[in-house]
Amino acid sequence: MCDKFRFRYGCTPKRKPKCRPRPECKPKCKPKPKCERKPIAAEEYGYMTGDPHFKGGDGGFFDVDKPGTYNILKDMKNRKGVNYKAKIDYVDEWGNTGVCNSQIVVKDKSAKSSINYDKDGNAKLITVSREHGKTETIIERGKTYQLPDGGSVCWGQALGGGTDGQSMEERLIIKTREYTITQVSRDGKYIDSNVETGEKGVYADRKMPSGLIGDTFDRDDKKRTSVDDLSKYETEFKEIKGRKNIFSNQEVRNFFNRTSRNPFENFYRRNRDDD
Repeated sequence: MCDKFRFRYGCTPKRKPKCRPRPECKPKCKPKPKCERKPIAAEEYGYMTGDPHFKGGDGGFFDVDKPGTYNILKDMKNRKGVNYKAKIDYVDEWGNTGVCNSQIVVKDKSAKSSINYDKDGNAKLITVSREHGKTETIIERGKTYQLPDGGSVCWGQALGGGTDGQSMEERLIIKTREYTITQVSRDGKYIDSNVETGEKGVYADRKMPSGLIGDTFDRDDKKRTSVDDLSKYETEFKEIKGRKNIFSNQEVRNFFNRTSRNPFENFYRRNRDDD
């Protein structure tokens, strides 16, 4: 009776005695090795020089002669990263073109900086942060300025670009989380620039770069020898602006720490006091 209705009346069936463990021990399973991904475009090198002539990270050469403002390198994710723009214009009466101005924007969650460089060799740093607001600084020799993503900008000697690639000159060096960008003015006529990637590659932030040089830092080794559509790289310089806050942080604390239960009543009370 109990065996037939054991589940209904709560009776438990007879249990068999537990088996003794075997004397031999089973070998433990070894943990599987983690799959280490090879970094993409690690320690690659690209530049633009002269008319301007481009060399991509994949080793291909191509030219861009049409005047305009173009994205050279853009690697942004969740409002963090770097955006490198350059303006190409006529530099002489024979119709030769070159890079006349450049803008490198470095962003982080708390601040953003813009490095403006022209063909005369003048460099200016504009920073907008929540703590200090907007500041403009002329980049001076012998000083190092911090960037929002932990990088820096300064004047120094670095390996040059161009056809020889071996000249050591004083140039503007911008170091970001994934890239090192160097710029130099050539006799006040045009700008030469180099872009180098780090040992972790360009996909460390899970975002592939874009731009005339950024697109050459890709997974394959196919060399780019021409640009099919320049329109997708066209852009414009934009001045960075901070958020327009009506009150400072201390004013907001005082606003909510008053004795009144209704904070909006404090707002109208303060306006009546000012009148």
